[in-house]
Amino acid sequence: ALPALGERPTLLVWGERDWVFTPALRDELRRRLPRAEVVSLPHAGHLVAEDDPAALERALRDFLARHPLPREAEPARS
Repeated sequence: ALPALGERPTLLVWGERDWVFTPALRDELRRRLPRAEVVSLPHAGHLVAEDDPAALERALRDFLARHPLPREAEPARS
């Protein structure tokens, strides 16, 4: 899946208390995804959406404000 992301902006949200994914994996993903941004959430573990939903929402909103979806990627509205 990584090659498909290519040069696209990518957000990596990292729970600093994650017991599953090591910091080495985070660093490897960052190296392989040149346009990736890493947001580290100090109060979150592996389940970021459950551990710190407000911080996750802020990170997503900020990222999407800076990298809006291209028009062709937007879902159709009825």
